[in-house]
Amino acid sequence: MLLFSPNDKRFAAMDALISPEARAYILKLLAVGASYALLTYFSLYLIPPEGGASLIWPPAALALAVLTLYGISLWPVIALSFFLVLLGRDLPTPLAAGIAFGNTLEAAAGAYLLTNWFKFDPMLERLRDTASLIGAAVISAFIGASIVAGSVEVFSGGAMVPLWRELWIGHAVSMLSFGSFFLRWLYQPFFVKTTRQIAEGVVIFGSIAALTFLIYWTPYGYLGGVSLIFFLVIPFIWAALRTGPHGTTLALLLMAVIAPFGALYGSNALSQDTAATQTFLLEQVLIGTLSIMFLIFTSIMEERKRSERVLGDHVKRLEEALEKIRGEDQAKTEFLAILAHELRNPLSPILSSLELMKRGGIKDAHQKHISAIASHVHIMARLLDDLLDMSRVSQKKFKLQKEPVELQKVIQLSLESTEGYISDRKHKVTVSMPEEPLWVLADPVRLEQIFVNLLHNAGKYTEPGGRIEVKVNPKDGEIKISVKDTGLGIPKGILPYIFDTVRKGGMSRRPGGLGIGLSLAKRFSELHEGTIEARSEGAGKGSEFIVTLPRRAPVQLALSQTRKGTRRSRFYEHKKATVSYRVLVVDDNESAADGMAELLRADGHQTAVCYDGPEALESVGNFDPHVVVLDIGLPTMDGYEVARAMRGRGSRATLIALTGYGQDSDKQKARESGFDHHLVKPVSVADIEALLAEIEIKAQ
Repeated sequence: MLLFSPNDKRFAAMDALISPEARAYILKLLAVGASYALLTYFSLYLIPPEGGASLIWPPAALALAVLTLYGISLWPVIALSFFLVLLGRDLPTPLAAGIAFGNTLEAAAGAYLLTNWFKFDPMLERLRDTASLIGAAVISAFIGASIVAGSVEVFSGGAMVPLWRELWIGHAVSMLSFGSFFLRWLYQPFFVKTTRQIAEGVVIFGSIAALTFLIYWTPYGYLGGVSLIFFLVIPFIWAALRTGPHGTTLALLLMAVIAPFGALYGSNALSQDTAATQTFLLEQVLIGTLSIMFLIFTSIMEERKRSERVLGDHVKRLEEALEKIRGEDQAKTEFLAILAHELRNPLSPILSSLELMKRGGIKDAHQKHISAIASHVHIMARLLDDLLDMSRVSQKKFKLQKEPVELQKVIQLSLESTEGYISDRKHKVTVSMPEEPLWVLADPVRLEQIFVNLLHNAGKYTEPGGRIEVKVNPKDGEIKISVKDTGLGIPKGILPYIFDTVRKGGMSRRPGGLGIGLSLAKRFSELHEGTIEARSEGAGKGSEFIVTLPRRAPVQLALSQTRKGTRRSRFYEHKKATVSYRVLVVDDNESAADGMAELLRADGHQTAVCYDGPEALESVGNFDPHVVVLDIGLPTMDGYEVARAMRGRGSRATLIALTGYGQDSDKQKARESGFDHHLVKPVSVADIEALLAEIEIKAQ
């Protein structure tokens, strides 16, 4: 008969006195106490019949794992469980107390070392954790063996030294073989494995169990005179490589369970003739050596795997960062192309209007202002070209079209290109070049761009009325081209950064510019396998830029002229066709279209003007033009669609694309759409005339 039922109010009051934390602690104590007492009871059967220490001592490993994982505060249950089991085996109370104290202090010392000194991670995936476990096992086993052996000598009169040695080795080996398993599996008991991994594990651990059984339980521990112990290493390596700490600790547990009982109750394959003590020592050494070796090996492999994962993550992040940078670069390029297009569009009608004003008999008093406006339009167009070139060079999408080039002619073209700007600033230019032709392998357009930028830079940073000297000096297989001025000079602090576009913090290298021209000059010089350097004595003392290019052997002039005839410098070619052409100008910018058509009529050509695509297609049939100057950015139908439609209708007219986009991809798209030429705005009538002259030459 119950004194009170579970529903009784007194029972509820008593239950309320116990907090959930206290209840969980009591359950933990009971579970640990029962497990430890049960393991201790069965482990006593590992003590040899003739007495002494056991070959291994699993309770030492379980106590270490419990106190390490769940807290040293559980030491009372370890001590009490051990003490009660020993009393049940009829040991004297003082001796049972001494042995229980020694084993408990051993586990507490090991747990303290692992948690407080070594910062141990039970996952055993780092070499330092394996080393910590080895160190804690050796030290704590030394403490426990000393107390237990001392208690035995004091209370039963046994020999302390031999027993101490056996206890120390046995407990240390147990903490490594059993302890690694308890620590790893109690810390993370659940994990997910695929069917294939489970099958592989069955083969690995089945092999270890079978080999260990044959070695220690049967007389078949040898194969062809070779101990199966050597074959046991193979599945251990397999376990370390494929299953990690989970598998390695399980493999060590299987060996540590099967081997000792086999040594006691089966056939001893290690030594049939030696004394039992020596046999046990060899057993301990084997289990301890394999435990240390494969725990270290496994932790090294896990560190390597972790490093590979970290490296893989870093590589992935780098790839993502590079992809982001590429995307940003592409966005920047597209933005620059759109910006250049939008800035170039207004320049075309301005340029046409200026040319019409020049031809319209403007008074001499105003010619100076018109020339100044035209000069600034040219400068703005050149800056837009430089900006896009810088973007292409930065993205490594820039390809030179090299050919044998006579250097003096390129320099002469550069001087002609900058003549108007330098004359406006009233500079005096002196040129010193050898009469002997000097040949280089270069892209003539980009080579000219180097010198145009240097000459423009010299003119810009020299006060009006200054001097600019250009010298060409061939020497030792090289050609040095110097552009020297008497201008503002370069301060010493800026000189090392003169070829960079902007300084850190956004400050330009020299006042009044971003340094794009000089930066391009440097990049182009390097692409030509040359160099460029800047010299200056300081602010107010002028500057000198020296380009060094490799000299090539003299070649026939015709080699250069083959391509030279089709080459144009922006705004400075003055070739004109000698025959009259029918030219259709198509542009939605009416001012630009009308201005270009009027200039072409003034040069003797027949012209027609359209402002959209459908009108242009209709005009092709009526006007039958020889040449169509076609703007790409038309409403309704863009220039590409119009060009394809014209080619589809059988038109054989020469199609000239007119656009603000100057990237290589834009030129390629124009060619694929049926265009014969591609001009980048702003376009002068001289550019159109130069193309008409080329068409005339080809027709001949």
